[in-house]
Amino acid sequence: MRAIVINSTTRLVIEVNILGDRQSIANAVGGKPKLVWKLANGDVVFVSEEANKNHGKHYFILQDVGSPYEGNGVVVGTDEHGDLVDAATPLPRAKATTTFVTNL
Repeated sequence: MRAIVINSTTRLVIEVNILGDRQSIANAVGGKPKLVWKLANGDVVFVSEEANKNHGKHYFILQDVGSPYEGNGVVVGTDEHGDLVDAATPLPRAKATTTFVTNL
């Protein structure tokens, strides 16, 4: 399944293929996945459940979301039943709408 991974430490936004199960999403975000936002195109954003609890240095902000999230994020799509599918967001858009910040 096509996913977009946002790595706030390396400041990279990349496209990857994952299985689409909770474990592959957990591996991408670096912890237990937590759904934090549903985008207008049906894509959803997951971060680690521990995000914003560790008082770390590396954060990302998605233009469509507005809140800063610590650590990594993963964007995947959803279908009409809520099942995870390929992300609809084009990689260039994800890169253009992601801002990285440090030391909030």
